[in-house]
Amino acid sequence: MNAFFKHNVFVILSCFLSFSAMAASNKVKDLRISNTTDSVRVVLDLSSAFDYKIFTMPNPNRVIIDLKSTKLDTNIKQPDTNKTNIESIRSAIQKNNDLRIVFDLKSKMSVSSFVLAPQGNKQHRLVLDLKTATATAASHKSVSQINKGKRDVIIAIDAGHGGTDVGAVGSVLLEKNVVFAIAKEVKIIIEQVQG
Repeated sequence: MNAFFKHNVFVILSCFLSFSAMAASNKVKDLRISNTTDSVRVVLDLSSAFDYKIFTMPNPNRVIIDLKSTKLDTNIKQPDTNKTNIESIRSAIQKNNDLRIVFDLKSKMSVSSFVLAPQGNKQHRLVLDLKTATATAASHKSVSQINKGKRDVIIAIDAGHGGTDVGAVGSVLLEKNVVFAIAKEVKIIIEQVQG
């Protein structure tokens, strides 16, 4: 019985250590930056699927990426500050095996991100789009600003289910009835806006 117990403890510890090693094995293989007049795109290539969190902080303005169980496997090239709103890039390990990358900014920028799965010879990628306040304001024009001298916008609302395609079936509801009711409400809201 004692040998059986020792063997099982050994197997469990081996599995735990293997999973721990695998969890910390993700790597940032490359970090690229491209610029336009009022925005910056940052692309991180990673060796495997990843878990991340992005947030901003003021005074000084920063964009921060936390990547769980990830290490930096490339040298971060500092950006040309004459061509970008990024002043500097720095990194550090947090909580033993999480990577934090900080982008110090010259001025406040909004950030959006998306993930790209591997495709062809490209690896897992995290893409950040940083926009200045003027770029963000320009992209949020009202319908009346956009429509000056132009035709009305036509919007098609497709509820997605209907007829013989009932969608999900609940104990009292059919998905087609729920999405149709939502589509009718969206139509009412849209019709209240001119344009």
